[in-house]
Amino acid sequence: MYQRLTAGEIIIKVIYFVMKKLIILFLFFTPFSMIGQEEDTLKKQVSMPVENSLLPIADSLVKLAPQKQKIRKIDVGFSYSPDYCYRLISTSSTDRWMANLYDTTETYKVGYSTGINGVYHFSENATLSSGLLFSDKGEQVKSYAVPTITKYVNHYYYLDIPLKINYYISQKKARFYLTAGVSANVFLNHRIVYFSDNSTDKNAITGSKNLSKVNFSGIAGVGIDCPLAEKWYFKLEINYRQNISPILNAPVKRYLFNVGPQIGFYYQF
Repeated sequence: MYQRLTAGEIIIKVIYFVMKKLIILFLFFTPFSMIGQEEDTLKKQVSMPVENSLLPIADSLVKLAPQKQKIRKIDVGFSYSPDYCYRLISTSSTDRWMANLYDTTETYKVGYSTGINGVYHFSENATLSSGLLFSDKGEQVKSYAVPTITKYVNHYYYLDIPLKINYYISQKKARFYLTAGVSANVFLNHRIVYFSDNSTDKNAITGSKNLSKVNFSGIAGVGIDCPLAEKWYFKLEINYRQNISPILNAPVKRYLFNVGPQIGFYYQF
């Protein structure tokens, strides 16, 4: 015969049965969780020394890595160039005798160009430069058929506005570069200086005012720049400049050219 249980006794037995099962499950899973925690702790203890040992090495590599130098964008300077000045002549076949006459009586003269220049650095190896240069160009007559005048010198004064690209082929302390560009030449004045027989005195008169107001020249050359101080540097440039348009539209067309060493001092901003 089964003993009849009361409602209270039934509830106590159910609670006892559930608690017993929970205790068995807890005892079964606890060792595995402890093993997992020990593995995580061991991993952290092993990884932390490794990370701490790698940090000084990484810092050293960063310090040893070459640091990119800051490129200064704008330079401003002053330049002067003593120039060998002469001209080329172009004529038709019928006027060739005039060109031959000029070639016989005329020769080169020494002129100059001077002014301010600006340089823009748009990459590590290339710059763009321009400026405002006062130039004295022309030629001289070594023999003249007019009585009392032994020779005279043509001075063509221009305001040159060059625009050049400079490409550096060396990045050492002294940097070599190639340069090429064009120049707009604004005519200012034509002055003739002449010498009389048996006299060393100079006489000057105003020459032609009908020359082209603006003509253009091509420029090509080589150069080198060297640092002088933290922001100052010296530049030496050999330029050849020749007109690509004549100074006057006439049967005998003159194309002025000049070549010389351009010396400059520049400040970097």
